[in-house]
Amino acid sequence: MNRVLIIGSATIDLVRQPHSSATKMGGVVTYGGLTFRKQGISTAVLTNLSARDASSFRTLYRGCGIDLDAGPSNATTTFVDHVEGDTRWQELLAVAVPITATQVVAATVGADHIHLGPLHPTDIHYNALTLLTGLGIPVSLDVQGYLRSPHLGRVEVMVSEHLPLALSASTYVKASRDELVTILNAGYLNDERFMHTFGIDELLITAGGRGGEILLASGERVRYDAALPAQVMDPTGAGDVFFAAYLGARLHDGRTVLDSCAIAATIAGQHVAGLYLTESCLALPESSL
Repeated sequence: MNRVLIIGSATIDLVRQPHSSATKMGGVVTYGGLTFRKQGISTAVLTNLSARDASSFRTLYRGCGIDLDAGPSNATTTFVDHVEGDTRWQELLAVAVPITATQVVAATVGADHIHLGPLHPTDIHYNALTLLTGLGIPVSLDVQGYLRSPHLGRVEVMVSEHLPLALSASTYVKASRDELVTILNAGYLNDERFMHTFGIDELLITAGGRGGEILLASGERVRYDAALPAQVMDPTGAGDVFFAAYLGARLHDGRTVLDSCAIAATIAGQHVAGLYLTESCLALPESSL
């Protein structure tokens, strides 16, 4: 497997912590894209950006060897991340126009793996999702964007009507433990029935510093431990890094589930410690602020 296409919002993230703040480029396409590239995987990103921000993302991606296909938008998706210890909440300040079916058709040519990283329910147009079923290549999905309200302001939990279609297109799915509980409470009896309903091969259930588990289609469960850093600098994007590192090891390198978990946990731990995707690497140039 040689090439991954990541689809979703590239974001401006304003990270607010008790004693510091930062404005950086983010989103699954950024955290995941850079992680795939650092694993030596050919990577392309499909997103929509404002003219003001497109040059900054192009510079970052070009420097890392990522192919960027950015459609025009009046705004770039923008979040404020409020982080205090293990407590985190978000505000959604702006959204880019949805990624269309036409964009997806053109971008999927040559891809061996499609990684979906929507950050809000309308990030990827509903019609575009229908194109991803039956492609014959692995599709991975982080569910986070389909469990958020579509409205600007404080991000609230809401299960999107588009989630079932996104799940039906995906064979590798990541959800936090809390996200999975929310999904199951929406009508699925348990995680095994949930996997069977949507034909999911591997379900990654994450729990931050407590590690997590991988549930396989066979019913087997593989536990993994987190690689806790001595000092937490910024957890923003750690889940995106973990998932991309897992998929890189599992799908692209053919590693076992357990080995892939260990590799991903180590890389995510480095990221949380500020040693993997550094703040300076992701910093938005002052001219773009």
